[in-house]
Amino acid sequence: MIIGLVLLLVIGPAATIGGIVWSVGSLAGDAASGPTVIGADSSEIDVSANEMLIVYVPQEDAAGAECTAEGSQPGALSVVPSASSVTFGDGSRYEQKIGVAVLEDTTVTISCTGTDAPAYLGPYSLFGMAAPLLIGPIIGLISGLVGLVLTIVGIVLLVRSRRR
Repeated sequence: MIIGLVLLLVIGPAATIGGIVWSVGSLAGDAASGPTVIGADSSEIDVSANEMLIVYVPQEDAAGAECTAEGSQPGALSVVPSASSVTFGDGSRYEQKIGVAVLEDTTVTISCTGTDAPAYLGPYSLFGMAAPLLIGPIIGLISGLVGLVLTIVGIVLLVRSRRR
């Protein structure tokens, strides 16, 4: 019963939270220092397969800004529009415009209109972020369920032993 309670109340939540923290940990350093600002209307970045970039514009330019990303090879990347706001450790406020997932090694050309200071974070490994984000909660769920079963079995055995 004690092992079940430990699995249910300690290991399960710790694995879930640990997986999420491990996954987001790769972003923490960049979030503290701020994104890499693109000096011109467009920038070329060499990105390996299974990595991603997050493209931002200053919050004051967000309403009129549009960003696009193209790979040097057709079908080498997937672009996902987004609109979340973030304040970085240096106090700068940005709004995410797109996320770029690269499927094979390519040079990504990021272009933004309607802003003078587009920026990006990355490249980040898709598997380095996704694996802990999936594995941690799965381990937490499994250990929590095993802990729940062991706790119930322990309680039933304890009650039965007191009846005798």
